[in-house]
Amino acid sequence: MKATNHPKIIIDVDKDFKQQLIDICQLKNMSMKDYVLESLEKKLIADANSLTEKLELLKQLRS
Repeated sequence: MKATNHPKIIIDVDKDFKQQLIDICQLKNMSMKDYVLESLEKKLIADANSLTEKLELLKQLRS
């Protein structure tokens, strides 16, 4: 996906993907920017939790 310098303009994306994104944002009553940021935050938190669990297992194995 390419984006221009303007945060509200997304180009070169699949039409179906763009429509699904628009539909989701309308259902959630939020902007695309907020939806994408919220999704990224959830993914980062999940990744951090997974890494924390793996680190704990590694520490236990070393003990």
